[in-house]
Amino acid sequence: MVELDGKHQGMFCLAFRSSEDTISTIGSILQQGTRVSIDLVENKVGFSPSEC
Repeated sequence: MVELDGKHQGMFCLAFRSSEDTISTIGSILQQGTRVSIDLVENKVGFSPSEC
């Protein structure tokens, strides 16, 4: 997580990097109450609130 500055102060950027591991995990704490949408065609990842 990288905190942004300037007009985006108080916002964060979630960054990803390549890995030689065969599996990647976004922590379960992050996923609680969050819907993760992955669009493989557009190469996008989205996060939104969830009631789950």
